[in-house]
Amino acid sequence: MALKPHNIKIYLLAKDLYLKNKWSVPKISKHLNISLFRIYRLFRVMGLKRRTPTESNRINYEVQKPSFVLKEELNSKNIILKILGISLYWCEGSKWEGANQVDFANSDPKMIIVFMRFLRNICGVNEKKLRGSLYCYSNHNVKLLEKYWSRITGISLAQFQKSYVRTDFRNDKKHKMPHGLFHIRYADKKLVNLLKLWIEDYSNKWVGGRVVNCT
Repeated sequence: MALKPHNIKIYLLAKDLYLKNKWSVPKISKHLNISLFRIYRLFRVMGLKRRTPTESNRINYEVQKPSFVLKEELNSKNIILKILGISLYWCEGSKWEGANQVDFANSDPKMIIVFMRFLRNICGVNEKKLRGSLYCYSNHNVKLLEKYWSRITGISLAQFQKSYVRTDFRNDKKHKMPHGLFHIRYADKKLVNLLKLWIEDYSNKWVGGRVVNCT
């Protein structure tokens, strides 16, 4: 399919931004004031190979200035902690496309403690950027639970976001999650992408191509 001259010009501009500048398609779309659909179509027609999610995460990690300092030399104990932290986030962390913050949630204090140690000892996060958030039911003592999670995590109450208190719950749930559900949040897109990259690398290493699409 032959492209018209003005479309070729747009394609060449978008191609340079994509390959040389390592920009994402949404960023190119905004910069050129052209729809995402049109850019994707031009790339498809011209046979430009798109980046894989792993490649995109790696680029995002490389070009964005972080607010954390990774521990470079890991002893055997650190390696175990890193694997635990990545595994926990794989299971219980927010990984939606475009996420700009780490968001790990659980009701088990032990899991919360392990993930906090991972963030501090392996990822070297900035304490001032850590945020806590409580999800609980209206039969809970909110202030008491906030103090409880502050002690567990070492995150100051001043860094807690507004708690979400749910009122529409069944009576049989009154005694579930006695400490509520706690969110650890850290606003750094580069750390989110790094976590997703680690998860992708670990899954490729240990799972490989064994997962088959059921459809």
